[in-house]
Amino acid sequence: MLCTKEDLTFDLKKYGLFEVENSNYHPMQKEVKKVSKEHQEMLEMSLKAYRKNDFKKAIEISNEMIKKDFVDVETYYNLGTLYTKTLQWQNAVNAYQEALNIDPTFIKTYQSFGALLKNLKMYKEAIELYVLALKYYPKDYNIHNNIGMIFELQGDIDKAIEAYKNAVRINPKFAKAVNNIAVVLYKQKKYKESSDMFELALNIEPTYYEVYSNLGAALNRQKRYDESITALEMSIKKLPKNSGGYTNLGNVYSKLYDYKKAQKLHEKSNTF
Repeated sequence: MLCTKEDLTFDLKKYGLFEVENSNYHPMQKEVKKVSKEHQEMLEMSLKAYRKNDFKKAIEISNEMIKKDFVDVETYYNLGTLYTKTLQWQNAVNAYQEALNIDPTFIKTYQSFGALLKNLKMYKEAIELYVLALKYYPKDYNIHNNIGMIFELQGDIDKAIEAYKNAVRINPKFAKAVNNIAVVLYKQKKYKESSDMFELALNIEPTYYEVYSNLGAALNRQKRYDESITALEMSIKKLPKNSGGYTNLGNVYSKLYDYKKAQKLHEKSNTF
């Protein structure tokens, strides 16, 4: 497994990788490698099996390609995805690491491998992986946002906010990172700052409907009940199966002593 150091730096050479001098924003444009007819046919067979959710067959075909030395970064990346789908965690890790060794600039490996490590709660390893990605793609705001999410899960709020801010510095219209900053502020009980950031996220991306529930909760904490109800009703209207909207709206009506309406909303939230 990837080693972990507290300062988030490590020796690329240890993994047989290299550091480029001129980092580019992803994806790096590379000449498409020509493959044999048999290689192409097996690749198409594997993808066809994947689309049919026949992951076992797709894995078998991919491994057969490796035996025939029909190997490239996408073969191992696809295997990592397939092993993840079939809950074969160690095989997935091995496949993703092999993909990195073949081509450390293949951005999709970092995205999928990082998500796997996060789901396995291997947070230090996930951060290290994303830091490696930034050596090649320092302006990838999604990677900065992902780092923030890991720090937040670890409870390191200061580093989480800084990572989210890095994402926004690169892309000021990245509503997801703005929303994440607002969530952290809410957790810090900075409700006014939080609601301002939620509103900014909605100004950037009006169809980011998940934010309405968050905004409603922050407004409720400020006793801005009418505004809170408006936001939460919009949340329910746009995302009728989002339990959080019903829960938060029920909380508002509890504050307004309308316990009957609050109870109905809380009961509704438990149906999803």
